Amino acid sequence: MELAWENIRIIILYIKLRLALRPVLRYLFLLLFLGQCAVVVAQSPSAPANPAANTPAGVDTRSKEEKIAAMKAANKGPATTNVMSASEEALRVYQKGLDFENARQYDSAVVVYSQAIQTDPNLVDAMLKRAGVRFLQVEFNLSLRDYDYAVEQAKKQMENFSYKASIKKVLGDFEGQKVDQAKSEYLKEKLAEAYFGRGHLKQFMEDKAGGCDDLRLARDMGNQRAKSDLLDLCK
Repeated sequence: MELAWENIRIIILYIKLRLALRPVLRYLFLLLFLGQCAVVVAQSPSAPANPAANTPAGVDTRSKEEKIAAMKAANKGPATTNVMSASEEALRVYQKGLDFENARQYDSAVVVYSQAIQTDPNLVDAMLKRAGVRFLQVEFNLSLRDYDYAVEQAKKQMENFSYKASIKKVLGDFEGQKVDQAKSEYLKEKLAEAYFGRGHLKQFMEDKAGGCDDLRLARDMGNQRAKSDLLDLCK
């Protein structure tokens, strides 16, 4: 009997001991868990440093290749859609003007060329064609105004594309340089054509000196017809 009571007392003490130690064990387990978390965080790779964080404000840290790519993207503009751009629409209208001119419907040709110029004021081809048609219609003052405008626009655009080509060469964008240089050369031909047409117009308007000056400019820019005409008109 005494042995039974002794066992019961031991069991009661065991239960009291477990109840007393339960908060302590929980605390120990919590410390162990937090320690493991700290180890995992310490061993994980740190986030890469932001190189721009130590870069002074306003300093462009892009490479030359990145700058060229950005320039190309800017020149391309927004993504293309099925809607025609102003220059494409102007060229479409300009082609109609050529059809009217070839059919000798000069009044209609002038109207359509004017529409093309209004759509794209930089379309030197349409300016030259309208000037030529007005010359055929003996509207010399209007024709002279068109030639003056064509000379001004062709010269300005030619110089602009030439400058852009030189910049792209410095940046190493040789493909872009070739494109802009070709545009500059084309506009140089158009400028020579404008001088040639205006030179003949001035001859008809009895401005022989001014006409010969324009023909010389056309010749110096490579216009072959101006060479022979100078011999006949500007002796």
